[in-house]
Amino acid sequence: MFEQALIFGMTPKDFWQGNPQDFYVYANAYIKKEQMKAQEQLTLAWINGQYTLLAVSQALSDALSSKKQKIFPTKPPNIMKGELTLEQKAIKDELDVKIKGHNARIALLLQSKGIKK
Repeated sequence: MFEQALIFGMTPKDFWQGNPQDFYVYANAYIKKEQMKAQEQLTLAWINGQYTLLAVSQALSDALSSKKQKIFPTKPPNIMKGELTLEQKAIKDELDVKIKGHNARIALLLQSKGIKK
């Protein structure tokens, strides 16, 4: 179990002296992080496949057509410029609320310790 805790990112001190529930918090966070990494890899693979499709289409167009068409882009599209989906917006809003709450608790803690921001 200790080895798993280290894999999850816990320090030995957190594991041995911390709250036992922390192990599960670290485990869940690690699993979510790995799922996000896997989704990112799938997205990058899909984007790579789209570029490959465009490149092959451009090559076939150039080789087989007397009329040259510009298919392959000169620069990558900005895929982040689009609107957020409802699910993405809900997640963003939820995270914004959590971040504001954490920031407020940190400010109170600092204030109670006499530390200025």
